[in-house]
Amino acid sequence: MFTEIVAKCAGTSWSSKETLITVSDPKALPGDFKGSKPIKGDKFGHRIAFPAAWLNLEFSKEGYFQIPADESGERKPPRSLTESVSEALRPHVDAGFLSNKKAAEIFGLSEQQLARKLRKEGTTLGKLLADLKRNRAEELLKEGDHSVTRVAEMLGYSDATSFAHAFKGWTGIPPSKIKKDI
Repeated sequence: MFTEIVAKCAGTSWSSKETLITVSDPKALPGDFKGSKPIKGDKFGHRIAFPAAWLNLEFSKEGYFQIPADESGERKPPRSLTESVSEALRPHVDAGFLSNKKAAEIFGLSEQQLARKLRKEGTTLGKLLADLKRNRAEELLKEGDHSVTRVAEMLGYSDATSFAHAFKGWTGIPPSKIKKDI
């Protein structure tokens, strides 16, 4: 989140070559995060280093505080923990390692704590992750730029067969059918 804030504030001045992201566990972020490769620091948290000149840039609020748009294009704030968790995890889905444990770590909670909170809203973290992976898989397959094997890798599946089985369970059709229909 901190890197996102700096990137939006820096605007066109943003350069991943001039940005250093240090975190206690680089595996908690995608390998290529905003063009910067996170490096391992100590157990005392995270740090981001960038040119001091960026602090003097004019800050434009336009678009910064906008809430992501839904399918209809309307911008609505999350109304539940479930929506907030889904929104926060969406950028991590195709990092290839998003598990229940990693998702809970992103929120600074134990798996049990997050599971308990989601259960109160009638869902599970597993269901949310499956929905996010299904939606991302459909997007990637419809784009047509990625093979089924590549999509499986991006979503963290050990092989294309495991991914195809999961995809067919979600949608009722094999991923190769989506590729053929493009």
